[in-house]
Amino acid sequence: MKLSQEQSAARELKVYETATKNGKDPSREIAKDREKRWVEIVQTISVPPAIESWVADMTVSHGPTCDFYSNRNVGWITALLICRYGEAEYFWPEGFTDLDAARAADWLSGKTPSGVEYTS
Repeated sequence: MKLSQEQSAARELKVYETATKNGKDPSREIAKDREKRWVEIVQTISVPPAIESWVADMTVSHGPTCDFYSNRNVGWITALLICRYGEAEYFWPEGFTDLDAARAADWLSGKTPSGVEYTS
């Protein structure tokens, strides 16, 4: 389930406060919390064949995941969502568009988004 902006802010404030209290890196703890939430959300998004093909090509070229900003080992669908719509899942669409497929093709051709690190 996608959180609203208000729900996300409240949840991430709690994660921040807990991390700080326990001497952990708050930004990394927030990223880990997001990564867990995103797994379920990504499974509900409609993925057209062009994006499925891109995922397969990226997996061959770079492995099954990448790091994107503070997020570790995110799958390609999640990475494309972050690239196109940001980390706030309340902005993520229910399905990809032709513009998303075009951005994916650009990425595959070498226009890697800022913040991406290949993990393999």
